Amino acid sequence: MVRFIKKILLDIMAESETEKLSAPFLAVAGYPKLSEFRDGLQLFLRHFLPRGAEKEGLDKEELMKKITIAEITLTSGNKKNYYFSRNGFFINKFAEVK
Repeated sequence: MVRFIKKILLDIMAESETEKLSAPFLAVAGYPKLSEFRDGLQLFLRHFLPRGAEKEGLDKEELMKKITIAEITLTSGNKKNYYFSRNGFFINKFAEVK
């Protein structure tokens, strides 16, 4: 089971575009009832994925950046309040612009 989930997540992490990478994680971001699932997924991302990076031909440093993006997406709160900027960062629609 771990290998199956690891393979799926590594395939998602292989996506080069930030929007495509974070779409699956953003889908569960805004639901309070899925908080335990998000916590487990974050743990899995940090613990199991870096181990298999070299086997899948992924750069470990680049993978860690993508894992960070996925974690930010998972903890972003209500998904309707955020959007992607051109440089790949999440912007809160209701934040003050300075």
